[in-house]
Amino acid sequence: MIAGIMWGFLYLPQTSPATSTADAVGLEGLDLLSPALIYPSLANIAVWGALGFNMIILYTGLRAVPREIDDSARVDGCGEIRLALLIKIPLLAPSLGLTGLFSAIGTLQAYSEPTVLRPLTNSISSTYFPLMNIHRDAFETNQPNLAAAMALLLAAATMTVSVVVLRIMRDRTPAGGI
Repeated sequence: MIAGIMWGFLYLPQTSPATSTADAVGLEGLDLLSPALIYPSLANIAVWGALGFNMIILYTGLRAVPREIDDSARVDGCGEIRLALLIKIPLLAPSLGLTGLFSAIGTLQAYSEPTVLRPLTNSISSTYFPLMNIHRDAFETNQPNLAAAMALLLAAATMTVSVVVLRIMRDRTPAGGI
């Protein structure tokens, strides 16, 4: 919610430093809340909102990589880029899969960011995301049965995505883990 308010202020053409900068370099008329840019703007808010949580998961995954693996790779002449690409990223696959799963669930349940930006732009309607549609049907159009049915469908979709991602992760993870 706070990220939506902050970024909403930064996206408004009247107050946005990005708009001022774009105008200064000759790209006049930049509107980060326009229909063409609303998805990247919402994605930016979501990324910034989840960045700290994902970094904790990835940092913990990196700390779990045994020091001996790093040392032996360096002794074998592995540079930093090869160490990252060939050793650390494959060992971080479970952590990357988990952050990907949480991001997918967060995408299916997006609500606060578009709700906060909605008064600032005409690009976002009351049915823009599934949870916004459910909220509208439950509280504005007085159709609680429809809202409940859509909520169950959203829960089923979230569960399906979770099961698929977890099965893919299970199939790709070595039997012994790290």
